[in-house]
Amino acid sequence: MVLVLITAFLLFFGLCPFMEATEFTEYQFFLTFSTISNGNTNFGTAASQFKSTFMSSVYENELGMLYDSNSANEGPLAGWVSEVSVNADNTFSERGNISFTSASVLHFESATPGISHEGPGSTDEYGTISYEITGGEGAFSNAQGWMVDMFIADGNSLAFQINAALIVWVPQEENHQEENHQEEKESQINTKNLHSSPPPVLSRTPPLKSIAPIKDSDSYQRVEFALIFTAHPINGYNHGVAITQTISTLLTGSDSLPLELSLFNNTDETNAASLYWLSHSTSFDNGTFANTGNLTLIDDISGEELAQILFINDGLGSSNDGPTSDGSNYGGIGYQITGGSGLWANAQGGFVDMFVSTGDDLYFPINALGVFWVPI
Repeated sequence: MVLVLITAFLLFFGLCPFMEATEFTEYQFFLTFSTISNGNTNFGTAASQFKSTFMSSVYENELGMLYDSNSANEGPLAGWVSEVSVNADNTFSERGNISFTSASVLHFESATPGISHEGPGSTDEYGTISYEITGGEGAFSNAQGWMVDMFIADGNSLAFQINAALIVWVPQEENHQEENHQEEKESQINTKNLHSSPPPVLSRTPPLKSIAPIKDSDSYQRVEFALIFTAHPINGYNHGVAITQTISTLLTGSDSLPLELSLFNNTDETNAASLYWLSHSTSFDNGTFANTGNLTLIDDISGEELAQILFINDGLGSSNDGPTSDGSNYGGIGYQITGGSGLWANAQGGFVDMFVSTGDDLYFPINALGVFWVPI
């Protein structure tokens, strides 16, 4: 009798699909959508893209950093459709979807209120928002994850930019049990580490300086960046570094693999400069947090500080547990750039960051998209 019960027990738990751990496929992308509004609805498209951010001590006329974003002239397109509603406090909420093929769609909904600001020009506008991935179709069936975006509009054209960074996990196999079992399953994830070596740490840590006043000026130079920082926490502070790099997002047009992200480091060693990240949380409560910090451009050869911008959270960030039980964590936050020094003196603007970490990793990526203006 006991043998029969043991056999039945093993058969039951060996054959029930929902008792097996689910493996996940991870997708990431950096894409800029060219977007047009029609009423409260945004329509955008994006093709395969290469985003390059160059940092060098010889770019003084370009404020130490050059940005170039190239899109494929032909090939698969990603489509953006969203509905925007303005809240009573002039923040905004948004929900919509991104379609990579006719059968591969991601659904998203704002997780924190979006915040918009006027730029230094009379018609410039920019803003930040974070979204939760609420599901999908086709290759993104039962997807979960996070997305941040930063929009930039100059007011002189109908189209504006939606700069988006996203991480999403998709179960590799469909669960044939009822959907309510899906969230109860233990999960494992296959991660792809974009950085294999630890970042250097500044021998002298740049201070978290006080917010500098923004001076009025009739002439500004715009600086953009799309960077992945390698970061690690030390004594309550996050230290990170990014070097000259190109981030590519390739749209394949395939239902089985709708996109692929790669990171290439292409620093010119002769005139190299690196951008250092320093931040710390000023509050953390029930998955939301506030941050402040700075980004400092350092000449790699002389160690000279070329430029610095100061930032503070623009609304609260959100931190979430990943789909596994290994301590994975992900989330995002928007920042307001409140001043600077050196080549970036009196800068103003903003950026978003999206982070993802696992409990056993000392280093984690901070994915950042931003724009700021410097008076000249």
